[in-house]
Amino acid sequence: SMVEPLKWFTTVVADRDAPIIARRLALYYVAHLVGDMHQPLHASRAADRGGVDIAVSYKGVTTNLHYFWDSNLVDLETGTEEDIAKRLAANLTDEERREWQAGDPALWTNESLTLVRSHAYNIGPSGELSDDYVEKARPIVRIKLVQAGLRLAWLLNTALK
Repeated sequence: SMVEPLKWFTTVVADRDAPIIARRLALYYVAHLVGDMHQPLHASRAADRGGVDIAVSYKGVTTNLHYFWDSNLVDLETGTEEDIAKRLAANLTDEERREWQAGDPALWTNESLTLVRSHAYNIGPSGELSDDYVEKARPIVRIKLVQAGLRLAWLLNTALK
């Protein structure tokens, strides 16, 4: 599970007596773990290593299901990282912000698991991903990016008071 290491690294980030190099390294891991929790295939089946063992192709490019969700779908968002963040945040309601900025990493991971079950593995036997599959996946990826950013900020604000 990613939950216990996240708690541990967050404690190190917050520890003002810890060496700065340790706090900096812990911060890297906190950001990494929160990101992973929001990538649906990190919370999925061990049998296929979270989709790594499942070959898929889209528009003639072959990869694996895990990488497709980790990178390819994110890369479909256009503009700089700042542009993307602004665009994603622009559609955020106050209710969503309140609901998502709550500190239960186990719940965050379960949300990802639910998404995996409902969509990620809905691929045909050929492994060729349809435009329909991608169009259904993109809003999921956008929501997960917003949630990850909000929750990382919330976690750090809480830890650092």
